[in-house]
Amino acid sequence: MIKLNRRETLALGGGTFLSELLLGGAFASAQTSDTLTIAYNVNLPSFDPTVGPSAVNPTIQAIYRAIYDQYVGQNPTFLSRPGF
Repeated sequence: MIKLNRRETLALGGGTFLSELLLGGAFASAQTSDTLTIAYNVNLPSFDPTVGPSAVNPTIQAIYRAIYDQYVGQNPTFLSRPGF
């Protein structure tokens, strides 16, 4: 683990900012594409959201909502509504 004091942290941030100004965003052009990347710190047991631990874990369900459309949803009073 790296431990930085406040002065070192500010110097590192300032150096990063200045290098971005000097390079003019040269690295930003390498990241542009038509791909959307969604990162979560949870491993998916499978890509089927209806079986096993995937069906009951709310953290994993948030990942599935980002990938799949819901045909039927629930409002805050637990009544059914069209998917969103």
